[in-house]
Amino acid sequence: MATFLVPPIRCGYHPPMPSRPRPAASPTPRSKRPPRKPTPRDTAFRKARTCYDHLAGEAGVAVYGGLVKRRAIVTAGDSVTLTPAGRRLFAAIGIDTDSLARQRRAFCTACPDWSERRPHLAGALGGALLAAFEGRGWVRRSRSSRVVRVTAEGEKGMEGWLGRRCPSRPPVSQGRKGAIVHQQRFPR
Repeated sequence: MATFLVPPIRCGYHPPMPSRPRPAASPTPRSKRPPRKPTPRDTAFRKARTCYDHLAGEAGVAVYGGLVKRRAIVTAGDSVTLTPAGRRLFAAIGIDTDSLARQRRAFCTACPDWSERRPHLAGALGGALLAAFEGRGWVRRSRSSRVVRVTAEGEKGMEGWLGRRCPSRPPVSQGRKGAIVHQQRFPR
């Protein structure tokens, strides 16, 4: 009885698959240097920064979480949709969502935040939101880096605008056996 083998087919630039599995490569050696301690700049960078033209870091993720809790945006997988309540919420701080929706760029998207491992608001709406925060004095950009500082006025303003405290940290309360939990606040 004859055995027929089908020759491998090349698809584009990908080489054909090997006929038998290759041995697993040895793991890469780890550096013997101890991990670098975070500096104040690293901490500030994680708290709030720009990602292209929108707010990222703890502050960006907190705002995104507040918008979801407030049902201003609805998420389904990778898609983000602005609700009518969200249009009213953005109009309250002077953002015309109708004109943003007519731009050529993406209107409202979720951008994965590398430091928080959760999304923040991107697209034309995310850029307009950062510009509105800057215009109100709620955030200040660093001249020399992507670091953004949330002002004390901004912390109060964002909490008032979202109608609740920021979801980035749990509220301060006496838990079981007197354990103290951090208060929810926007990172400064």
